[in-house]
Amino acid sequence: MFLQEWPLTVFTILSQMAVGAFIILGFLQVSSRRRVRAVADKDRAAASCG
Repeated sequence: MFLQEWPLTVFTILSQMAVGAFIILGFLQVSSRRRVRAVADKDRAAASCG
């Protein structure tokens, strides 16, 4: 590969990594919200019973 092609290759890889990280962080945020909501609902149900 020629030296002139390296900037494009590096930029492409870094861009793909940034998009992948954005998607993964979004997925983690959504899944953690669901988990917290489920625990809160469970706690509310336990508190209302006893």
